[in-house]
Amino acid sequence: MKEKNNNFFKVNDEIDLISILFVTLKNINFLVSIFLAAMLFSFIYYLSSTKIYQSQSLIEIQTQENINPTQAFNPYAMSSKSLDAEIEIYRSKDTINDVIESLSQEFPEEFNASYSQIRGNLKLLGSNNSLLSITFSFTDDKFTQIILDRLNQEYIKDRSNFRKESFIAARKYISEELPEVRARLEESEKKLNDFKLSTNSVDVIFDADTRRSKLNDLQARLDGINFREL
Repeated sequence: MKEKNNNFFKVNDEIDLISILFVTLKNINFLVSIFLAAMLFSFIYYLSSTKIYQSQSLIEIQTQENINPTQAFNPYAMSSKSLDAEIEIYRSKDTINDVIESLSQEFPEEFNASYSQIRGNLKLLGSNNSLLSITFSFTDDKFTQIILDRLNQEYIKDRSNFRKESFIAARKYISEELPEVRARLEESEKKLNDFKLSTNSVDVIFDADTRRSKLNDLQARLDGINFREL
């Protein structure tokens, strides 16, 4: 009796393709209805959803020339921390607000983006410690590219002004320190020459020509800073 039951279950467990096909055809209208309803829902969602436009740009950040010769010709001298600082400058409140003010004056009736909208839709990534990748997403097709271009222009202008101010500050510092350095150098040379003379040394290692040469070298470095600033 048990063997007959087992055989019965084995027969029923077999897949009957003809029965499955029959059930499918019998409910074809229901399946088509579900498919059409899903397509209609997707189409309505597509029409009602807000479209997002995206614009991208890539900026290469060149490092400033350094007095240190080992860094002067190194295109990747900027560290990752310096690049993080550049990212913060790019999305700073001053930079974004300047762009908003400029576009509000140029398109008073069309432009209505806020600071939080622009900053929240900005994505900045650093690469190789010298490349800055910027992605901006916005709901307005017209202003997506315009806003990104203005942000790039404002960032470059701010960075140029910062470099100019840095050169001016460096020149001012050197101009103020140069007389003191000259005085210390003359005093040190005098003491060293007096020591040489007191020990009956014939040579005077720091004569007037040597001192003049060192001072001219300092002046040449100051002139180099002035030239780069111009």
